[in-house]
Amino acid sequence: MTSLAADRSNGKDPSPYGESVRRIEDEDLIAGRGAYVADLVTEDTLHCAFVRSPVAHGTFEPPDLADALEMPGVVAAYRNDTLGLPDMPSHPGRGAPEAQGMGQAALARDRVRHVGDPVAVVVARSQREAVDAAEAVWVDFDPLPVVIDISQALSDETLLFPEVGTNLVHQATVGSSEPPPGVEAEAEIVVEIPRVAPVTIEPLAILARPYLDGLEVWVGHQSPARIPNLIGPLLGLHPGAIRARVPYVGGAFGTKGQFYVEYPIVCAIARELNRPIAWIQRRREQLLSGTHGRGQTIRVRLGGNRDGKIRSARIDITGEVGAYPLTGSRIPFFTQLVAQGAYDIEHVVVNATAVVTNKAPTGPYRGAGRPEGAIAIERAVDAFAAAIGLGVSSTAPTWRDASSSRRSSSGRRSRRRS
Repeated sequence: MTSLAADRSNGKDPSPYGESVRRIEDEDLIAGRGAYVADLVTEDTLHCAFVRSPVAHGTFEPPDLADALEMPGVVAAYRNDTLGLPDMPSHPGRGAPEAQGMGQAALARDRVRHVGDPVAVVVARSQREAVDAAEAVWVDFDPLPVVIDISQALSDETLLFPEVGTNLVHQATVGSSEPPPGVEAEAEIVVEIPRVAPVTIEPLAILARPYLDGLEVWVGHQSPARIPNLIGPLLGLHPGAIRARVPYVGGAFGTKGQFYVEYPIVCAIARELNRPIAWIQRRREQLLSGTHGRGQTIRVRLGGNRDGKIRSARIDITGEVGAYPLTGSRIPFFTQLVAQGAYDIEHVVVNATAVVTNKAPTGPYRGAGRPEGAIAIERAVDAFAAAIGLGVSSTAPTWRDASSSRRSSSGRRSRRRS
């Protein structure tokens, strides 16, 4: 008899649900003994600071690194043509194909596509010296028209990747497009779901150390097993030569499941200089260019009968995924899979589209597309109920508007007592 069967025969529930889970990390964190990446930096570690674009879209000549190289403590400085790393292909992963021609250079080559796009990197003995030297790098930008919203992106009047000829990353439709006959009432809403910026205890951080014939890489990451497979090909190393290790992460929320250009850059410099190299992202950098979440517009049109039966749904999801189609470009297609919600609807068609814009790239964040689908279908059902007179008010067409109206349990606006 198996142990599971034995437990059941003895009347015991073998399920872990409802049982206390013993936490083992709390004591170290409360006592300050928990080590994040920044805590592993030793005195012989060199620090990286990135020179980032102050414009959202523009062209530029190769940065002048001469002044930075003369700054105190500076060991090296690199731009695209001196770094020697290949471009990173777009890597959306499951849910959307690779967007050919929309890969990201490790350091921008001749065009920047969002504020914070890295154009050069400075290496110094301390983080302070690296940051000071990065400010001495001179870059002359020639601004271009900026694509800031979905309608501009879809018009293709301004292209982020002129050689591709479109801002469209991917588009897919699922479901039946034939509406049922005899629909008695309809309701249509547009839900604008704004971007959010994850804020973790420790921002992005990586420490790369020469290790045997390869590297030891300390990084706060949600999927450390992927790190060698992603860094190895860019550095010409077998993934087995890279040992990825994760200390305390300090929160992730999706933003630490991505692969950033800073990671292979730090590793390449560690190999070239044969020194430990660290990049500890500053908070402003995190808010500026670390992946954002959400960023969708969802149009929902419901049709049905006056008895409350919803018979058809047309849902159009458009995600603006930022300057480079990284893992965030698959999120609209995750939303597509759950857009119907828990409702029994006879005819459903869901169209999902991803486009690039001159904003920081997006990534999965807390639910990875599911919350966007849920808020859209629930708002639409409220609107349909109001259309057929079932007494459910739908006065706020967008998520932003809905969240600004706080209601008490009685349904009235709650007010703070003076």
